[in-house]
Amino acid sequence: MSQRQTHGQRTNASGRVGGRNRAAERARDIENITAFTGTTVPSQTTAVPSQTTAGRRAQSRAAAAQAQARAAQQRRRLLLAGGGSSALVVAIVAVVLLLTHPWQSNGMTNPNALSTDQATMDRNYSAVSKIGTTAPDFTLSTLDGRQYTLSSLRAHPVVLEFFAVWCPHCQAMAPIINNVEKQYATKGLQVLSVLANPYDRFQETTQQYNPATAADVTWFKNFYNVKHPILIDPSFSVTNQYGAGSYPTVLVLDRNGVVRYSSQGDFTQKTLANAVAKAS
Repeated sequence: MSQRQTHGQRTNASGRVGGRNRAAERARDIENITAFTGTTVPSQTTAVPSQTTAGRRAQSRAAAAQAQARAAQQRRRLLLAGGGSSALVVAIVAVVLLLTHPWQSNGMTNPNALSTDQATMDRNYSAVSKIGTTAPDFTLSTLDGRQYTLSSLRAHPVVLEFFAVWCPHCQAMAPIINNVEKQYATKGLQVLSVLANPYDRFQETTQQYNPATAADVTWFKNFYNVKHPILIDPSFSVTNQYGAGSYPTVLVLDRNGVVRYSSQGDFTQKTLANAVAKAS
């Protein structure tokens, strides 16, 4: 379970003095050119010669903020337009969703849907994992769209795992689950793993929260030689219902779908094998 304030003041003072000298020189140049050619030269004396770099930056920021505000107002007007603009509204909403919810572009999971309320997750886990409780039913799909419904596995003992591809504990437990799966294959053991976290396989090392993609799930499946289905929980509804806020979370169900063992965190092969034996 897994500041240069003093230096800046001197610079600004120097800049202001230099600014006045340059303005005076330009005024004299304009007078000379006008007298010689009869052509009027546009004057810049109305500008603020003493404007500092900080002042110019502030103006730029203000202009940018105004532009953003105008753009936001325009978007709101478009969204409220309705009527003949409905197609445009739909397109704009779709773009906004893709920009603010990048998970939708790769079809995996919605990170915003995973519960961050640990107290709620703990309560859910305590209720669902209680020995003798029938595990809540669900239907989820693999990457290739194949659906699995938990209740359809009645008459089989089941190992139900909630995991994260980046989790070192999940990675360490993968061979154990594989071995137990082989050991009890003749007993009809079925294993389902549910992706219960939205981030990619590098999250633990980079500490960057990039969304998990199909490539991450495929990597986990191939690297750890996982033969059983890996299910995607797009809105984390099943993960939240089971209170699987720690990785891995494992439940062993008997042939009637009743919980006979539950664990959050590491476990030994002997412990899991014994639990499966009792559930068989």
